[in-house]
Amino acid sequence: MPIPWWASLYAVGYVTLVGYSLRVDVRNRRPAWEIVLDLVSGGLLLLLAVAHWQPEIVAPLGRATAPVFAAMVVWDIHSTGHDLNAIEPDPDLTPREDAVVTGLVIAAGATLMAPAYAFALSGIVRAWPTH
Repeated sequence: MPIPWWASLYAVGYVTLVGYSLRVDVRNRRPAWEIVLDLVSGGLLLLLAVAHWQPEIVAPLGRATAPVFAAMVVWDIHSTGHDLNAIEPDPDLTPREDAVVTGLVIAAGATLMAPAYAFALSGIVRAWPTH
């Protein structure tokens, strides 16, 4: 099944977000191995999400798609926690304003990432070997 135009547009936005995140990681001097894992995780999430429409791209992984997804989620939770702890307060905002802005950024990030995880899960189900 062809990938719809809106999913392609989302993928471009997702890749942009991952690229920005990696740039911030480099700027914040995160260890290289963590940056590599972030890149691998981002690529795997996109690959698994595309599998919703093209399950054959992950078919060679077979049942390994589920543990790969699980490992990716564990890494993403760890990495996101690290990123949230690295957020520094904006000196131009009051503590209350800063908390609101931080909360909005977290909500926006979760909203942007949720479809990728949902389609990745769907991709795993569609590609799951039945024999």
